[in-house]
Amino acid sequence: MDLLDSKMDDQDLTPYEVTQAPKAVYYLSNFLTQDEESKLWQGVYAAPKPKWTVLSHRRLQNWGGKPHEKGMVPEHMPQWLQELVTTRVSGLGIFGGMDANHVLVNEYCPGQGIM
Repeated sequence: MDLLDSKMDDQDLTPYEVTQAPKAVYYLSNFLTQDEESKLWQGVYAAPKPKWTVLSHRRLQNWGGKPHEKGMVPEHMPQWLQELVTTRVSGLGIFGGMDANHVLVNEYCPGQGIM
């Protein structure tokens, strides 16, 4: 089954479950087309420099809101990210009827990662 060839709502993700990992880990190949992947990369790297947070061993972009002790403070989600990621992920029904409202983009260079 290819998710690109079918309606995204209420998908049975069982065929995509990664059995060698903790429960609720799925791998969906071809979730984006090559053109969509290019658009995603373009959006990430077109973001203004202040959008990047430099951490040890990676850079990070935070989209959709800032974490706060009383909950997330919502912020603008760019259209390219909403179309390519949040709408599709929400359509999988994995958030108990809630929509995805936040995206973290982590950039790791070769040899980097979280220990």
